[in-house]
Amino acid sequence: MRASAHDRTWAGLSTGPRLHYALDIGGRPRPGLFSASLGVERRWRGGEGYAKGLWAGLGLEQAVARDWRLGVLPRVWTTRYDRARGEKPRGRSLALHVARRVGPGWLTAGAKAARETAKARTRSWTSREASLRYAADVGRDWQVSLRAALARTRFDAEEWLFRARREDRAREVGLTLSHRKLAWEGYLPELTLGWSRTRSSIPLYDRTARTVRIGVRRLF
Repeated sequence: MRASAHDRTWAGLSTGPRLHYALDIGGRPRPGLFSASLGVERRWRGGEGYAKGLWAGLGLEQAVARDWRLGVLPRVWTTRYDRARGEKPRGRSLALHVARRVGPGWLTAGAKAARETAKARTRSWTSREASLRYAADVGRDWQVSLRAALARTRFDAEEWLFRARREDRAREVGLTLSHRKLAWEGYLPELTLGWSRTRSSIPLYDRTARTVRIGVRRLF
């Protein structure tokens, strides 16, 4: 099989309102942001479409002191596979983070728990993730973000062929770059380069992935 047949391409689009507000905490007004989003995505494997996805999420980030922020992000999703129309896994996740201003940027520690349920128990899974990210302005116009994460995913049942229950442990790093002069009408393009390595209890699922993501972030 050609290596290109293993390539994955995802295209997604999301939209939703964002509300800025302020709360009185410790006698001072502290800014906060509430957001809601709805998104769709299309997935390709080796150039051939194989799945569609729909997701919705809420977000809340609140400054609790001059140099501290807290945030929470619940999310739900569903996926439909082109060749397995009866298979429509549904998932949910909850992400929490705490951020502190360090030097010219923000250092953010995060944790996420996720669950996806499918018809087959061998495709249903639970995952836990811990991450660390540092984002800062560099020079006058560059914005740079570095992220590292560790994750563990456990599937519900043994795979009969291997007589083993699958458990994946992954580590990943990512770099995101953007330049303010490329902003247009309140939208800023971003480039993310990523690397991840997964070690599985079933060696067939061991893998190393390199990703390139091009996105557009709303500034307002």
